[in-house]
Amino acid sequence: MLHIQGIPGIGKTHLLNALAASIGGKGVFVVRMDARWCEPSPAALCRATCRELGVSESEDSSVVASILSDRAKRTLLVLDSYESFRLLDSWLRQVFLPSLGDSVRTILSSREPPRPAWRIAPEWRGLFDSMLLETFSPEVALEYLTSKGVPESSARELNRVGRGHPLALSLGLALHFAGGQVRGSAAAGHQVLEHMAALFLEEAEPGTIQVGTGRLPSANSHRAATGGHATAYPGR
Repeated sequence: MLHIQGIPGIGKTHLLNALAASIGGKGVFVVRMDARWCEPSPAALCRATCRELGVSESEDSSVVASILSDRAKRTLLVLDSYESFRLLDSWLRQVFLPSLGDSVRTILSSREPPRPAWRIAPEWRGLFDSMLLETFSPEVALEYLTSKGVPESSARELNRVGRGHPLALSLGLALHFAGGQVRGSAAAGHQVLEHMAALFLEEAEPGTIQVGTGRLPSANSHRAATGGHATAYPGR
């Protein structure tokens, strides 16, 4: 089982798309679900899995696990936006995923780091690994932008704003070529930051942000939002 962690826009979904396209033609059956659109309950996940498999819906997890395990010689179960399944994490770790057959492999993609139990539970020892997607280095970011036709000076300015973040760089690239009034100006940086702020605040907890009150997230909230991408998690 592999857990992929990365901040919004870092490329998790793009990576999963590329993986699915690559292994889909090699006899691997891919079952992929976005946790944002599924109620975080065992019954709802079972029903959603059945719909993805194209079989009659069932809320019996043992039945669904058996169907999923027998679907193909090799199956990849992908749960994207896994942070939305916080309430299901223990059930998945202790009940559902262990009931799957050896033919099934699982990827969890999340904005948040994995719960410590995945690493310390004896039954998952040697079966769990994690990957942290980080921003591009300055060299890679410049190579990406210049390969798309951006002059080096403009590329450096765009990366000064984007800081190696893949989505920010893509937005900056689009804005650079949008027209003379944007190209090479501070407007590009402002628009990139505006879009990225909207992306990050989209998932903010209710009450965390209050316009005009000066209220800020707690220190714990800040650490949870930013501490996860300082260093990579060592895999087993």
